[in-house]
Amino acid sequence: MTDIGDRDDILLIMRSFYDKLLSDRSISYLFTDVVKINLEEHFPILVDFWDGILFGTGTYRKNAMQPHIDLAHKSPLTREHFVTWHIPP
Repeated sequence: MTDIGDRDDILLIMRSFYDKLLSDRSISYLFTDVVKINLEEHFPILVDFWDGILFGTGTYRKNAMQPHIDLAHKSPLTREHFVTWHIPP
């Protein structure tokens, strides 16, 4: 395993993460039915966020919390959702 080195690495991790997440029906409905996210449009935003966090690039200039707050108003997030997101593969 190597360190995350650039945006391409971040994108690879994001794609892998969302492939696993979307295969789990206990949580995938939040993305497919509730917010109806278009991942191909969302991946650049995710990469900008993590690029900024990991490498201090300043590429992300939005409010990262607001979409999650909006989601919670549409469909409450449960403890189980967070457990699902944080269990190692």
